[in-house]
Amino acid sequence: MLGRDDIAEGELRERLVYSLIQAGIRLAARSGLSLKELTNLLRIGYFHEFRSQDYSLAEICEALDISIATAARLSKSLKTNFFQPEQEHELPQRIEYMLWAEPLSAPRINQVLPKEQEADVLAAVEILLRDGRIEEHPEHEGVYRLVARHGRLVRENWFSRVGALNSLLRNLVTTVEARFFEPEKASLSRTLNFRIHPDQVDELQRFYDEKLWPTMARLDDEAGDQGHKHVQLSVFWVVTEQSK
Repeated sequence: MLGRDDIAEGELRERLVYSLIQAGIRLAARSGLSLKELTNLLRIGYFHEFRSQDYSLAEICEALDISIATAARLSKSLKTNFFQPEQEHELPQRIEYMLWAEPLSAPRINQVLPKEQEADVLAAVEILLRDGRIEEHPEHEGVYRLVARHGRLVRENWFSRVGALNSLLRNLVTTVEARFFEPEKASLSRTLNFRIHPDQVDELQRFYDEKLWPTMARLDDEAGDQGHKHVQLSVFWVVTEQSK
């Protein structure tokens, strides 16, 4: 844990934010996104964050120093362009996780997720039903349960991949907050760089499928439904011609 005498609180937060936005800036530059377009995305992101914290429209306008008309445009952009990945991937994943503990009805799911629209919850339930991840309870109409306790929502379309990216980055930010500001929370951050023969690339995937995933599933089974803690673990790698 970094000592508070090493750096001022404000400078630390600025450095962390700057480090985290570098990934977006790099992709924006590579994609030819203009500074104006990038700034607009930043404003939409800020609007989204304040909305998720239940700020009123007036409070958001004051915090962002924008007009009500601008806030309305940001809200429209957010709803039409940026919610679908969350609806297609993140919300179904959250509902599936809730059903690990016990079967639930759609109205009950809405009560547990008060910030979600009823239509979005129903759409997420339909996705899980379609993918065979949940089923209607045979003895209780309108109540859903998991088909299998462990599952991986992996689908090859861009909405799902953006949703997965959102989940990964949310986990990254939570880990950063824990490592710099909440030392009481157990966390780990490591980056491994190593060489590999081209014929061994498939072994990485086998390691995940045959060792890491089964271990996580076993730990989850052994944790039970009472008195457990939650772990957010993200895994990603890239194989390149040379180190960067």
